[in-house]
Amino acid sequence: MKILNWIRAEHKIRRMVDKVYVDQPGRAEPVYDGIVNLKRYAAAPAKILWILRETRDEADTLAGGRLLCEDYFGITPVMQLNQSTFQPIIYITHGIFNRLFDYEQMPGVHALPNAEDLVRSIALIYAKKLPGGPRGTPAAEILKWYRKGADIIDRQIEAYGPEIIIGCSPHFPEIMSRAGIAKHLIRSHGSVAYAHFNGRLYVHVCHPGQKQIIRSKYVNDVLQLIASEFSAARRSGRPAGRVNRAKLSKKRPDFIQLERSWWPLGGYAPDRRKLALAG
Repeated sequence: MKILNWIRAEHKIRRMVDKVYVDQPGRAEPVYDGIVNLKRYAAAPAKILWILRETRDEADTLAGGRLLCEDYFGITPVMQLNQSTFQPIIYITHGIFNRLFDYEQMPGVHALPNAEDLVRSIALIYAKKLPGGPRGTPAAEILKWYRKGADIIDRQIEAYGPEIIIGCSPHFPEIMSRAGIAKHLIRSHGSVAYAHFNGRLYVHVCHPGQKQIIRSKYVNDVLQLIASEFSAARRSGRPAGRVNRAKLSKKRPDFIQLERSWWPLGGYAPDRRKLALAG
């Protein structure tokens, strides 16, 4: 049923994209982003959504009109993707799915047996849904396009139901604000800012292709944030999501059963399974 709902939502979203993302010079059609592979996303240990700036057109044709998920990410070998952007995404996804929170303990992407499956188990969308050239689009222009299509981004977030949303500037602070996250709710951990809100973890990072932060720190800051937050919840009994009061144990008040929220660390299957955490 979820997959069917995602397909229906995608048809509506693409109609919205066609109306909003109109290239004024008429050189390009929109690109269509979203869940890379519906079945793999449905089966993933955690629902992860990345919101990046724009997709680059390596050939500088600015043609657009591509179904990025089906026509590109869904079939392209990992080693043919942009390495500076996608390797950090792959390492972070691998760490979350496998509860491995140290970059130095991971094999190289080329040695991962399921690197393509990792890319195809997430959702990936862009603030500017028109192709950019090899040099990229200035931040002010990215933000202008995000604001034009902010309702579409909101619709994608709600349709895909991610538990972890990871995004970069210039648009991600506005995404957090539109979600209702007040500034005093935002915390920092290393190079990232984050907030829990409505059962989701919002993580504001630098673009994965950045060069100011070494890759090991970039990856570890995200993964160790998730690991530390999970450990803190275990120690304090603070729930990651909603506490199901009807399921509280009378014999063991420190043993709380939680409805599944954004925590990807329990190794359980998705969709309404219960996660028991001992305080």
